[in-house]
Amino acid sequence: MGLAGVGADYLAAIRSVEQFELAAVADTDSEVLRRYTDTVAAGVFEDYRSLIVETAHSGLDLLFVALEPFQSIEFVQMAAARGIGVFHKAPCARSVREAQRLVDQFAANERPLVVSRLWQFEPAYAALNRLAESTGHVHAATVHVQTADTPVGWRGDSVRAGGGVLLNGAYEAVDMLVHLLGLPETVYAQCGVAVAPGAPRKYDTEDTAIVVLGFGQERTACVTALRGVAEPSWRVTFMGVEGTVEVGADGLTIIPRGGKLVEYHGARTPNPVAHAISAFGASRLSGALPLKSKAEEHLPTLAVIEAAYLSARTGAPESPSRFPR
Repeated sequence: MGLAGVGADYLAAIRSVEQFELAAVADTDSEVLRRYTDTVAAGVFEDYRSLIVETAHSGLDLLFVALEPFQSIEFVQMAAARGIGVFHKAPCARSVREAQRLVDQFAANERPLVVSRLWQFEPAYAALNRLAESTGHVHAATVHVQTADTPVGWRGDSVRAGGGVLLNGAYEAVDMLVHLLGLPETVYAQCGVAVAPGAPRKYDTEDTAIVVLGFGQERTACVTALRGVAEPSWRVTFMGVEGTVEVGADGLTIIPRGGKLVEYHGARTPNPVAHAISAFGASRLSGALPLKSKAEEHLPTLAVIEAAYLSARTGAPESPSRFPR
């Protein structure tokens, strides 16, 4: 579901893995759909409801969703009710409450709901699984994300989007931070828009977000997210008492505290989603391999982002633990 943008990577990954049999594709944009009409040996649908209803009768196992949460929520719930597992691009929801409802629905129907977390499957980032071995105790971390998204359409509407650059641009980098360091005790945020003072605003989501996270145990982190730059980029840096690990789209670098020896692992996956999708399929086929990046693992990340938006409104630090999970 969804063939534009990252959806093209999803489709390419699914078609390249032998364990999948492609049953159908769908997109509501007729121009996007036309690109695949003659090249995809599967059902082609112009609406998402029809894809689910018609293919569910023929034994659909898995649904891959490359849509935004406001577009997908209804159809993901339909999949749960029909016993269909889902792999969803990040994020899968706009709030903790919305995500928790999905988690509960899939649990009740004993079906998997997985949210994309690409860094877990890129071989170059394997050292993150043993972060303390490279850094010792991490006392500080920074996230810097720049996105070229323009503030138009759904991205400029906070009700539909759920948020601006923090949720819809920096989510995956923030998720890496929270997954590796845990849930912070406090979150303080300031958000801004790329509008001159006194000029009218044409949208109500943020172009900039600066978030400070306090974890306790002598550990802090800072997230800077910017929207509207020419060249998208992201970088996460973990600073420890014994060394530093820098992670970006190009790969991972380990720098000992002395700074003399540098270990570099370049990213080498042409399609970043391919490994994650392959692992998801292998887990479903085996019935024994553990599922990685289940939706419930993402609730803390959504809680941090929701706390940041609340802090931006109240002007005070907020606690992610206040959001029900």
